[in-house]
Amino acid sequence: MRLLIAVALALVLAGCNKDAPSEAELGRIADASDDADIYSNKFRQAAHEISGQSGCSAQAMENNAGFWRVPEIEEAPVYFIYCAEPMHSSNRYYLNADSGKISKVKDSVY
Repeated sequence: MRLLIAVALALVLAGCNKDAPSEAELGRIADASDDADIYSNKFRQAAHEISGQSGCSAQAMENNAGFWRVPEIEEAPVYFIYCAEPMHSSNRYYLNADSGKISKVKDSVY
């Protein structure tokens, strides 16, 4: 039983944000984003949260030019970011910059 608990704990901890992005990385991601002058703090917070997701990295978010505005959504300021390579929909997250809501499903953030 102890072994089972130890293995379960190890698996949980393995999913923790082991390499949290530095403030400099978060700043570069925010600065590369569309409308960075308006939503820089929201982009930093979202990038930090997203970087903790499985397979996501600050380096990939920076390489993929930060958050991009979704122009067809006029109801709210919605942005997307690719958090891993390749730039594919499976590696995309959406952010509503007003509410701070983050989701892999575009329609659920506005």
